Amino acid sequence: MLVQTRERIIRAFYELEKVKHIDKITIKDIVEQCGLTRKTFYYYFRDIYDLMDAIADQELEKLLEESMAAPTPEEALKCFFRYLLPRQGHLERIMESREHMMLARVMFDKVYRYFSRLIEEKGKPLNMKKDEMDLAMHFFIYGILGILMERKGRRTAFPELFSE
Repeated sequence: MLVQTRERIIRAFYELEKVKHIDKITIKDIVEQCGLTRKTFYYYFRDIYDLMDAIADQELEKLLEESMAAPTPEEALKCFFRYLLPRQGHLERIMESREHMMLARVMFDKVYRYFSRLIEEKGKPLNMKKDEMDLAMHFFIYGILGILMERKGRRTAFPELFSE
């Protein structure tokens, strides 16, 4: 029951996000959408940003599971980009939010954690010191976020990766 209620709240947020700007979604909207009380919402989440963080964690775990099943590091990286494609609109809406800097930082942290685990579990041994690896990952992740922002509104930010 607890998982179902939590999932109802998450689904309600996703549904509202399709029709309402992220900055305009309230806890009242969420609980009305899923037929719960504010008290129930606060049992699971501190606020909307905590909900968004939980959603990002849940999505990261799904992505990691899929990536780890890939036969090569290259295929695992393609999983990441294939993951981004259907979520590009969601990411754009986050970047349009008043709190986009804070949300971008959360996204960065989640993507950093994803790539750290991916490299740790799937990567070939690299002849790099930890601080060099950290710098390379920052460069790569900020590059991805920059591409998403620059190509905002286009069908896909990464079309060449999906031609099979």
